[in-house]
Amino acid sequence: MNIWVTSDTHFDHKNIIKYCNRPFRTVDEMNNAIWQNWNSVVDVDDIVYHLGDFALGPSDGYIRRVNNLLGVLNGKIYLVKGNHDRKVNQLNFEAVFNGIELDGLLLSHVPKETDLINV
Repeated sequence: MNIWVTSDTHFDHKNIIKYCNRPFRTVDEMNNAIWQNWNSVVDVDDIVYHLGDFALGPSDGYIRRVNNLLGVLNGKIYLVKGNHDRKVNQLNFEAVFNGIELDGLLLSHVPKETDLINV
């Protein structure tokens, strides 16, 4: 079992293609590329901490689309809520958090002011 950390996939977010100059022509092309890349490295028993902005698309059918996507992505996916994540209590993540402390590391979508320590 591996542990993975990722963020800002922005599944279904049409405008992210132009905002971030992603190399895709359509949302479906982007979704499929991210999905294939994800499943090429994440196994079904792996744990994935997604640090926010998982998906953002049209309201019509949003819950169904995201839950379908969660059904085809490998791994047990824990969401740390981002500013674009909505209706998370209706989505099939393993769990949803505002932030997680994991072995002394703070996993968060937004920057947190902390004391910096050189290690």
